[in-house]
Amino acid sequence: MKTENKIGIIQAFRGIASLLVVFFHARLYINFSNNLNFGTWLFGSGAIGVDIFFIISGFIMVYTTQASDGSSKYTMTFFAKRFFRVWPTYFIITVLYFIFVSKDYSASDFMPHLKDLCKSICFIPIAFNDAVGSAPFYGYATMPQGWTLNYEMYFYLVLGISLFFRKYRWIMFFSTMIMALVLLPLIYGVFSWDAYTDYQLRGIYLNLITNPIIWDFVFGVIIGLLFLSKYFTFKIGSVPLIVLLIAVFLLVLFQYFSGYRGGHGPSRWGGLMAVFILLVVLYIKNVNIKVPHYLSWLGEISYSLYLVHFPVQTILFQVVINSNYPRFASHPLMFFVTITVSLITAAISYKVFEIGLSGWLRNKVVSVFMKK
Repeated sequence: MKTENKIGIIQAFRGIASLLVVFFHARLYINFSNNLNFGTWLFGSGAIGVDIFFIISGFIMVYTTQASDGSSKYTMTFFAKRFFRVWPTYFIITVLYFIFVSKDYSASDFMPHLKDLCKSICFIPIAFNDAVGSAPFYGYATMPQGWTLNYEMYFYLVLGISLFFRKYRWIMFFSTMIMALVLLPLIYGVFSWDAYTDYQLRGIYLNLITNPIIWDFVFGVIIGLLFLSKYFTFKIGSVPLIVLLIAVFLLVLFQYFSGYRGGHGPSRWGGLMAVFILLVVLYIKNVNIKVPHYLSWLGEISYSLYLVHFPVQTILFQVVINSNYPRFASHPLMFFVTITVSLITAAISYKVFEIGLSGWLRNKVVSVFMKK
């Protein structure tokens, strides 16, 4: 089975996921009134994009590492590519965001916030065991949506270490995940499928690596392995698969708009979304779906869009509030303005930071490992 050019739909999913998160953060602009919360109804579940991102990350890592030979060269190259794919852009945008909001910090507040900045850019959750730092966010990050990257980098770490075990890498990966997500919580008597259950274990990273939201990545890995397997292949136009796909899609829509079991993790959005993505992946094994160019482009800039949209929305709001037309700050048109500016800024960030800076750093470091 040829898998080339068959995952364009996955790229589209990334773009849609990112846009849903952007809509989620801009939803209040189109609530119109207290009696007609249109924005909240339409995009109140937009944070589901995070679970989609996590599941797709698991899938993509299986797909891109299928040729792994388990050598130290390959594994170190993997770490370098993942780190420089994520960190430089995140670092720059987080620091810029910190500089923008730092003017509001008092002298006594500045150092604690600077400490939080250092934790954030090192992918360390900034708080836990309190109302702000409850699971699965653990204090968020200096740039709020950065909390998700703490999980992303942990997943890359576990996967990268597993690559050393060559043909047994998936046994190692799943063993590690079962130990962290099942056995360790059971030892403490706090096992749960709910990502919002705060285990309150000793040590910030112990709480993070045992949080059930990580099941989203595991689901993505399983989906990736099924996609590459010679089994689980359906004939083109398989009626049972299509019927099941439509049924699950309708369930996803119901959950999204009704708010039923809304939230992150396997017992909420993550579980049903994983089933939906699995069915889509099984379907595209034998069916080529032509993805519109704009969705492919949206998928390309999805990481930058995910990072820049919140700073853009914050800055635009402050600019309008301090202008001669402060009432415009709550006008429905601001929804479209923030979305448009976020997309433009993301496109620039993608070209300058992801392709330019990150690409240059990644190539420099990878070339070092390739020479060894």
